[in-house]
Amino acid sequence: MTRINDEGDRLRALTELKSTLLVESAAGTGKTSLLAGRVVMLLATGTNVRSIAAITFTELAAGELRGRIAQYLDALLAGKIPEELKLAFPQGPTPDQVECLRAAASRLDELTACTIHSFCLDLLRTHSVEARIDPGAEILDRDQAEFAFDAIFDQWWRDRLDKPSSANDALALVACKDPIGAERLLREFAKFRRSHRNARPLPPEIEANDELEFVEAVREFRRWCDRVHAPGWAAEEVAALETLASHFEGRFDSLPKFEQLWDLAHPTPLPIMRKDTFDLREYRRRSAWMRVGGKADGDRLADEAELHYAVCRDAYGTLMGRIATSLVSVFSTELDGLLANYEAFKRRAAVVDFDDLLFTCRDVLRAYPEVRKASSDRFSRILVDEFQDTDPVQAEIIFLLATAPDDALGWLERRLRPGNLFLVGDPKQAIYRFRGADLATYLMVRRAVEAEFPDSILRVTTNFRSRTDILEHVNLCFKDPLAAQESGYVPLHGTRGAGGHGLPCVAKTTIHLLPNTGVDSGRDDEARAVAEICRNLIGSLEICLKNGESRPLAPGDIALLAPVSTNLWRYERALEEAGLPFASQAGKNLFRRQETQDFVALVRTLADSRDTLALGALLRGPLVGLSEQELLTIAADLPTAGHDGEFPRLSLQSVPELIQHDVAREVLTILRDLKRRVRSTAPALLLAEAVERLRVRAIVRARSADQATRSLANIDSLLERARSYGVRGFSQFARDLDREWSNGSGQSEGMVEADGQSIEIVTVHSSKGLEWPVVIPINCVSQPRRPEKFVYRRNDETLHWALGSVTPPSLKGALQGEIQEKRNEDLRLLYVACTRAMELLVVPAFTWSDDASWAKLLDFRLDQVPELDLAYLPQRSFIPPAPVENQQSADLFAAEQLRLEKAHQLIRWIHPSDSDPDVVPIQLSTPQDEGGPLQPSLTIEGGRTRGVILHKLMEELLTGELDGSFSAVKSRADVLRKQLDASTPDPEEMASTALRTLSLAELQPFQGALTAEVTIYGVAPISVQVLIVGRADAVARVGDGSLVVFDWKSDIAPKESDRSAYRQQLAQYMHVIGAQRGAIVYMTSGYVDWIAAPRLA
Repeated sequence: MTRINDEGDRLRALTELKSTLLVESAAGTGKTSLLAGRVVMLLATGTNVRSIAAITFTELAAGELRGRIAQYLDALLAGKIPEELKLAFPQGPTPDQVECLRAAASRLDELTACTIHSFCLDLLRTHSVEARIDPGAEILDRDQAEFAFDAIFDQWWRDRLDKPSSANDALALVACKDPIGAERLLREFAKFRRSHRNARPLPPEIEANDELEFVEAVREFRRWCDRVHAPGWAAEEVAALETLASHFEGRFDSLPKFEQLWDLAHPTPLPIMRKDTFDLREYRRRSAWMRVGGKADGDRLADEAELHYAVCRDAYGTLMGRIATSLVSVFSTELDGLLANYEAFKRRAAVVDFDDLLFTCRDVLRAYPEVRKASSDRFSRILVDEFQDTDPVQAEIIFLLATAPDDALGWLERRLRPGNLFLVGDPKQAIYRFRGADLATYLMVRRAVEAEFPDSILRVTTNFRSRTDILEHVNLCFKDPLAAQESGYVPLHGTRGAGGHGLPCVAKTTIHLLPNTGVDSGRDDEARAVAEICRNLIGSLEICLKNGESRPLAPGDIALLAPVSTNLWRYERALEEAGLPFASQAGKNLFRRQETQDFVALVRTLADSRDTLALGALLRGPLVGLSEQELLTIAADLPTAGHDGEFPRLSLQSVPELIQHDVAREVLTILRDLKRRVRSTAPALLLAEAVERLRVRAIVRARSADQATRSLANIDSLLERARSYGVRGFSQFARDLDREWSNGSGQSEGMVEADGQSIEIVTVHSSKGLEWPVVIPINCVSQPRRPEKFVYRRNDETLHWALGSVTPPSLKGALQGEIQEKRNEDLRLLYVACTRAMELLVVPAFTWSDDASWAKLLDFRLDQVPELDLAYLPQRSFIPPAPVENQQSADLFAAEQLRLEKAHQLIRWIHPSDSDPDVVPIQLSTPQDEGGPLQPSLTIEGGRTRGVILHKLMEELLTGELDGSFSAVKSRADVLRKQLDASTPDPEEMASTALRTLSLAELQPFQGALTAEVTIYGVAPISVQVLIVGRADAVARVGDGSLVVFDWKSDIAPKESDRSAYRQQLAQYMHVIGAQRGAIVYMTSGYVDWIAAPRLA
């Protein structure tokens, strides 16, 4: 094995298994191999597979990690040492290690390798009572949760505006003054509050005469100007300030109400304000004052003017900040109802979102030491990948599990258990702040780990991905900017020499732009240049892969990486015009696509039979393809409604038999049939049928063969959206879809799997963990996204509104910190983009670009980079691969289907405890004492709540968690009732029932042998393809070794049909575990229904 410069740190990461370590693994250094290698080394020492938790941040990464671990195990057990493990196994594993690995390989499915959210979900399901969540709750991913929240917001907004409003109704006033802007502002603030669920705005700070400080500052500036005889341009600026002051003057004599505050928050735009904001420009008049006062007085006049202007600007910012605080406080109170609706929706639907998983898991671990200890003992080895992408809640969860369970300190001060925690991350690749990731948390953890375990920070810097020339240029460009950040910079070291393709590994392509060129024009010029480069490189450039093989460059070897997804359709258009295949995973252009516009027209047509505009768009569009003349002819041939001079109208109400055009008649017939079922069929099913009957997929595929996959993915994405709507939700789906299309909403397109035959357009955020032979950063003529208008201040967990981009002095520190961290992350984003390149990095060089653009964010040292010269390359036209002809006939398809059905027979699961209708026919012996008393002598209120609590009491009594005294059981029953938000049943009655059940004479022989809540699964008696799964309330093993199954029933007066069903259920459990006897214990009456071993029917 070639010696590498970080060999020592890699060896420690693999072999120091009793040490807590944080590995800073730079781009392309093989961190997945390192993480998988440490897991294998743990297994080789005999570590229990179940005690290891490897946490990643994507399902893809989790699958890759698990696959790599299995690959290493297979190789070692076959006597081969993977290259990545030769440091740890220079002579191969010992016989003892091989035995440990073989035992681990047989139980590898017990390894926990998952995302942080899946990890939290498993913990919560294990401790669902403490977490107070439904153990069967489904998880909403980010997109699903966002969609649900938007739908709930829409309904809340409509309901809020529909109800009668008073004169002081804040939302009604705002909606009247700015209907579109108000909705957008409130939606944005609602999502901001949801992402910072514990933060709240400050209380209102408005007081009488609050404007006086600003007004007096402007007057003092005017008096100064008069004293120094200020020139005209200075007087004009003061006059603008006076106009602004007059907007506020006298409006605070008494405390203004909401409507006055809203008006005050929107002053008339003035020349002294920055574009599209209410913020005052910086005062930059020093050179002008120097010309007025000369060397003697120029500096003094400039200093005094700047001071007066700064006083005015600060006073104005303070005033606007107080107005914003008052307004946002009102908005926050209004949004409490919306957020409560969202929480209620999740409870009703038995779903949780990602934030629920994290916050609930953190809260349970905080509040229940016994849960924390049990979970910590269960996972004694925790490995975390991409730790720089954690947020404070995720980091706290990990620390709570990896530290001493009895430690009562704050999570960062807790004592880590040596060897319990292994973290891998790279602060230079921390780019997910928009998802809540927090580099500050990573840095705090790094300091905490280093303070407790000196020399515990390892740095892995040897890169196996990129050519050395690429890495040297990356180091040259990023060393100083990233070293200035708190996380620091460690240079990358290469293992791959110069490329054999004859081109410089780092090159530029000059884009000639005139000064002040518009952003869109710049994008178009860049797109054409990039498309030309791709066309010339494909098939002409010979690349040498890491495995030593050489081949011509294919389209799938090129990635266009965009720091922002704005207007990426321009790059797609350029590639399409150049005849190049591409797959876009970056753009949010769903509603710009033709297939989407066709789909919107279809939905609108079915939602409203009178929408002739939508019907016309559908018939005239490429799905049907009628010309305007054909439509006019069809309409002209229709009869009128009987009014003189009325032009006939073509709509879904038109009778198909009266239409002479064959295609139009067929389409109208299909649409009318679908329309009749709009209110009785789920939107997703109805639209899926429409897509099939109108042959949409075939038409789309024929319309654009090279983009068919993308178009079909978009149609599938739209159909998936419809799945969230119920049977009577078609009209609402149509309104929501039409609104997004009309507003030009930026929605991501359907995901298309990379096929290796298409140039990939990817956002830098989506490129993490990926690599391509050729990388071209694009869209750098764009500007980074502006800071959010809402600000979260960490030190007091408060929310603020930078109204009109005006920053009050009290918020300046937090906002400046936010802006600086955003700029630091943007630099890291460019670092990630450049480190994806393996063979060739091409950087566009603009002759002019805006100072605020991505191109000016970093000095790429392009003066030291050669121009990309492709003249010497052989010019070969790109020939797309010939489509593979489908030679499968109907007979072949049927034969293949039959073979698959025989090879993969479906397994049917039966859940007896869930009242499954599938009951295995089992013949029971006659129950004893059939006439036993089942009617209680007292009047008792039954119901599901009583049954749930009684079962829980019995479980805790049998496990010993609950003291058997009456007072303890009654108190516990009361606690459980309150947790279920129930006012009944009576805790005293339930305690008596539970204790009376345990004291039944027929149960006495089994006291001490009863095990509560036993999971049961096995093969049903009718077929090996039918499996039974469930949970027995209790199982006892008697002296002869046989098993007895018990089932607690809380029914007050069960019917005979219910009793028969209960016997069938218990009989199935008895069959699965081989029990000879079973008993249904009717807790209310005290009757025990014994069942003998079942006989198969």
